[in-house]
Amino acid sequence: MERELGGPLFARGRCHTHLTDRLSDRLLSGEFDAAMVSRPDCYGERLNADLLYAERTMVACAPDHPFAQRESITMADMDEQTYLMRINCEIRSLLADRLREVGARLNVVCRSEHEDWIQSLVAGASVHASCRNSAPLCRV
Repeated sequence: MERELGGPLFARGRCHTHLTDRLSDRLLSGEFDAAMVSRPDCYGERLNADLLYAERTMVACAPDHPFAQRESITMADMDEQTYLMRINCEIRSLLADRLREVGARLNVVCRSEHEDWIQSLVAGASVHASCRNSAPLCRV
């Protein structure tokens, strides 16, 4: 994804979609002056990162999924769940870290770059981790 930005709120620039490791290299080389990222904790001491806002991570599921009636779930509850993964998901590495901590594994049945496709597939009784403002079909 790449497009020009301009206007009173933005300096002239380009938007790029990058994974964390490549973005760090481009910032450190001076190719990019700044970036907006979802996980500022991934950059260590070599880059300065300031939190702009916090966003809760939710689980999207079909209305008839066992999670749908629950007030909350734990990472351990995610063990062996049929899972739909967005390939460039901002929280993918965080989710993997948290699952590993509790010994849980997901049964990934589909991978896509498109969150709208993943959300449409959730209706088939799978689960998907999503940011709160992504408007998933069901939130737990």
